[in-house]
Amino acid sequence: MGFDATTFVLEIVNFLVLLWLLTRFLFRPVQAFIARRQQEAESARQALADQGRQLEEERAGLARQRSEQELARDAALRQLADDIAAERTRRMAALEQALADERARAAARMAAQQQQAQRQLDAQAATRADAFLRGYLARLAGPELEQAIIGLFLHDLAALDDAARHRLLASPPDGPVEIATAYLPGDTLRQRVEASLAALFGKPVGARWSLDPAVVAGLIVKLDGHVIGATLAHALDAFAGRSESAS
Repeated sequence: MGFDATTFVLEIVNFLVLLWLLTRFLFRPVQAFIARRQQEAESARQALADQGRQLEEERAGLARQRSEQELARDAALRQLADDIAAERTRRMAALEQALADERARAAARMAAQQQQAQRQLDAQAATRADAFLRGYLARLAGPELEQAIIGLFLHDLAALDDAARHRLLASPPDGPVEIATAYLPGDTLRQRVEASLAALFGKPVGARWSLDPAVVAGLIVKLDGHVIGATLAHALDAFAGRSESAS
């Protein structure tokens, strides 16, 4: 079989046409499709990378938020513990103060009750002592003791200080004075009493004598505005600078 140049050239032309057709209608679209797919894949990878970075940022933000929340929770727990401790301390202090106040009130009530009981005991003792003393003095009372008490009265009357004397002389009796005794003294003793009163007021003083069992022993002289005397039941200190006033 011989070599045919024309056929060879035609074959070459056919190959070139086929190559052009493949390049024109197959290779270029395939290249464009591949490039487009590569671009889409690159875009997808970039989107995935962006999404990954966004997720990482979100994860880091969540981690920071969780850390901040934990810190805030710990701070809140510490503050709550401090508040509870402070409230417990305040309530304990209030309770201790209330207990102290109640103890003080109880002590005051007890002291008041003790004072009341002591006052009652003192009053009872004073009553018993007064009853005993009055009974005992009543047994001792008699004309002899009364004479002795009147003698003391006359001595104290003569020894009056200027202030007491001035108070008595400020309202001298206009008429007879009332003199009460438990036992009627003798004439001599009555004259001594009247003479002492006359010396005190600087003029004769009439006297009306009467008996009063309440005197027990001694005498009571009723002047205008004053009552002086000396009795067994109640010794007046008018002669030592104090006198009893009567309306």
